[in-house]
Amino acid sequence: MGDRNEYQRILMEKRRRAERLVELPAIVDVNRRKSCLRSLPKFLKTYFGEMFNKPWSSAHKACMAKMEYAIRHGGQFANALPRGEGKTTIAKGSGIWAMLGGHRKYPVLVGATEPKAEKLLKDVKAMLRFSDKLAEDFPEVCWPIRALENNAIRCKAQEAVVSAELAEQLEKIYKPKEPLTCQPIKTEMTWTAKVVVLPTVEGCPTSGCVVEIGGLTGDIRGRCITNTKGQVLRPDIAIVDDPQTHDSAKSPSQCNDREEIINADVMGLAGPGEKITVFMPCTVIKHDDLATRFLDPERNPDWQGERHAMIIRWPDDMELWEQYNRVRIKGLKSEDRGKQANGFYRKNKIALEKGAEVSWESRKDRKDCSALQHAMDLFYRLGEKAFYSEYQNEPPVEQLSIYELKPETVRERAVGYDYRHMPMHCTFLTGMIDVNRYGLHYTVIGSTSDFACSIIDYGKYPPSYKDVIWSEEFHGGKTEAQAIYEAVYNFTAELAGRQYMRGNEAKMFDLLTVDCGYQMDIVFRACDAANRVLPIQVAASRGRATKYYNERGSTGRPADNCHRAMWANKGRVVVHNSDYWRSRCQQGFLLSPGAPGSMAIYGKPSQHENFSEHICAEILREHITGDKVEYYDWATKPGVKNDLLDSTVGAMVNASIVGASFDNPRENDWTPGAEAQTKEPPKPRVKQSTQMKY
Repeated sequence: MGDRNEYQRILMEKRRRAERLVELPAIVDVNRRKSCLRSLPKFLKTYFGEMFNKPWSSAHKACMAKMEYAIRHGGQFANALPRGEGKTTIAKGSGIWAMLGGHRKYPVLVGATEPKAEKLLKDVKAMLRFSDKLAEDFPEVCWPIRALENNAIRCKAQEAVVSAELAEQLEKIYKPKEPLTCQPIKTEMTWTAKVVVLPTVEGCPTSGCVVEIGGLTGDIRGRCITNTKGQVLRPDIAIVDDPQTHDSAKSPSQCNDREEIINADVMGLAGPGEKITVFMPCTVIKHDDLATRFLDPERNPDWQGERHAMIIRWPDDMELWEQYNRVRIKGLKSEDRGKQANGFYRKNKIALEKGAEVSWESRKDRKDCSALQHAMDLFYRLGEKAFYSEYQNEPPVEQLSIYELKPETVRERAVGYDYRHMPMHCTFLTGMIDVNRYGLHYTVIGSTSDFACSIIDYGKYPPSYKDVIWSEEFHGGKTEAQAIYEAVYNFTAELAGRQYMRGNEAKMFDLLTVDCGYQMDIVFRACDAANRVLPIQVAASRGRATKYYNERGSTGRPADNCHRAMWANKGRVVVHNSDYWRSRCQQGFLLSPGAPGSMAIYGKPSQHENFSEHICAEILREHITGDKVEYYDWATKPGVKNDLLDSTVGAMVNASIVGASFDNPRENDWTPGAEAQTKEPPKPRVKQSTQMKY
């Protein structure tokens, strides 16, 4: 019985050893391998032909020539190809070529986010696993990878033995100092979702090469690995694939942050005194976005940038193309599968193609008569804006606003006033707090009687933009209402206790309000409690769109598009026309500091990047003044918050309430306690959001 068990044990051990031992066969075509390692385009066509099954375009050839030079000699290269033309796949293939050719040992795949970077590595792993021709010509790399069967656990025990014929071939190619061993050795591979280490085969340049990932907005610094010889390897090539999202492209501050990360963190991956090769396949989404910056040699002179369009020259007869599009649409409605459009194209082919040039003649679908027809179909299907962005890499400059206010213009209004110090010409001190579950945003301004405003304080509570007042995950055992009440009550007291100066004298708030558009009853209660203990006047604030704003129920003399009221069962409130005051606030930044109606900011321009984006977060696209009604049409920039715009508007409204005026300045006539009880104005019959914005 014992002998039988021993026999079974030995048999199982042989089977396990056979499973973990990989015999590396000879190279099938040495000449093919050599010629492909001399040419990146040939390498991609030969080993990944299913991915690159059409002839190269002139743009492809130009980009690959730059990539090949950068891999061999170093450098930074950004390329913007039309969407769908394989720029990311070419970059991934070039990383493999760089390792197999012995040019680079440690590529890092950088995505806009870490999940996108993981997707890049997953694709690279698939390219190494499933290319049969690559396995034929690079058995020392691909056979151990295939033997894993995508099971990372097998890496620990895997061994490889080089066949005598392969050893002879590799010695002729690489001429190592010592003969290659044909004894089994550990491959020392790593095969995870975030790191890949290629098999160890002594004498081969690919031995121990590393491929790692990183998300652009994550922790990308300090990448290194120690190989089997005890050498510390650092990244020597980075592929930064589409480093921006649609939201980040529209945010100047996010573009600035990502540009700084690439120029500092990514470029510094190679370590002190070492240079790194960087590729950036990108798409231009918006004017002056991140891609535009790296394609611009004036802004980033160390980068070589190339921008390619699908349509190099547009057709001469665009009116005839409009006729084509009408025929195309008619055919779509009748579900003719493009027959009418193709018939019109063939009939008018010479006239339609006159003067036109496309970058890739092979880019077309089976149903298309030509690449030009394919491109024009995309143009009509997507619309001019999307086509110019996605396929021309030349997004149109958007002119949506009836006045043009840019974040840099807002920052230029920082004229050096001391923080929390009112200029001597200011009379009133007012503030407003905007309420959301993720924080209280506030603005404090000093203003003259003719509305020359100076912003002397602003910010968020809690101070960190990562901290929130309340969330379902982080609530500290409190309800949302409890958390917001405490935040409003405590921060109102904190703000009232800050020392604001006018010359050598301390200045107290003339009026401080709190937005009640969110958790209205809670905000009113907190304001009432604050009024009982603080030496300043605190009231709720409510903004209404022009079509809903009226002065019914006002107490005292109404100011300019704003008034005071006492809402029954709630308390004191300042109500204002949010459309009018938002426009007034933004236009104030277009005036010279100190002029009537102008806005200025304390400190230096560099301090106010986030604030300036909030101020410009909403765009006035249209303003129509009629005999009886006014119409405002606002657009909100995606991905950009507007809380500090709301609080700045509210602080301006308060200045109007206490006496400032664009036309007729008056003394402060806010008289607490004199308001009559009025009902809250009736809600309009149309359905509104419960969180109506200013």
